[in-house]
Amino acid sequence: MIAIAKVAVDGQFFEKPLLNLMAMPTEQIALLILAALKEEWEHDQSHLTCRTESEVLGPLKSKHKIEDCDIDRGINFLVSQRLLSAVNRKDGRASFPSELGFNFLALLLAAKKAAGWTLDRRLVLYGIILGLLTLIAGLVTLYIQG
Repeated sequence: MIAIAKVAVDGQFFEKPLLNLMAMPTEQIALLILAALKEEWEHDQSHLTCRTESEVLGPLKSKHKIEDCDIDRGINFLVSQRLLSAVNRKDGRASFPSELGFNFLALLLAAKKAAGWTLDRRLVLYGIILGLLTLIAGLVTLYIQG
């Protein structure tokens, strides 16, 4: 993502490209692309009849505020890692994750599930346990006094 700024030097204006320092990393864009292509594969598993890359990946641009150059960067990364299977057609390129791409997504999903208990979930659990212990202590106190 590149923005253009007008800079004044000695009374003359020049256009200067500004890099967006908040640009999404290539690997993250590649994962978004891979997930979108997997979803398309689940709807239509044929390279000949599925939607083209531009149709499948178009919504990613507005949803994640990325541009064509970011999509190209992600696709180039996926191709270099052999995570895509693509066919050039008259109406554009049709791509799906390769077998390696599907395995990569499965491993990523498994790792995400294994992480499971995040800090916020643990804090909620600790609060529930503390509440139950307080309730038990109160009931024991009432039983002893009663």
